Amino acid sequence: MTANFQDPTQLKLSVKALFQKYVEDIDFVRSRMAEDEAIREFNRQRDHLEKQVAGLKMQLSKSLDGSKSDIGKIMDENCTLLGEINNLRSELKATRTRCFQMESILGLSARYIPPATARAKLKHVTEEREKLDEKFKQKIDEREEIIVALKEENDRLLGKVRCADEIEPSENDTEEQ
Repeated sequence: MTANFQDPTQLKLSVKALFQKYVEDIDFVRSRMAEDEAIREFNRQRDHLEKQVAGLKMQLSKSLDGSKSDIGKIMDENCTLLGEINNLRSELKATRTRCFQMESILGLSARYIPPATARAKLKHVTEEREKLDEKFKQKIDEREEIIVALKEENDRLLGKVRCADEIEPSENDTEEQ
């Protein structure tokens, strides 16, 4: 070995031979095999995890495609519901206005009116309406009587006119002869 100090390639080969002769034993081979086994296991697990990640990415893209259509449906339903809510709000507002108008007509605009007072006011209003209905009914009956009398007068006058027309042609017939 000392003879090979001047030649680097020969020195390298000599050192390797010494290493293999004295150092490379079963422990070194075992540790090297364990290291190789660990590398193979690491690569196997990495391949497995890469396949799982690819599968999960595919599932995610499929679920996102499906959820996009679901989102569209939900948005359409929300628009429909918002329209219905707005319609109901306007109906509620109209109903509240109508209720307030009815209360003001009946004189129930106060916050709280005892039921007896409310009944009395309602009775008073309905009685007044009944009186008005009766008054207008009487006027209608009077007008109908006037109409009947006028029809009778028209019929009587038409009868006179017809009689006068019938008499005139007979007088004309006698005058011609």
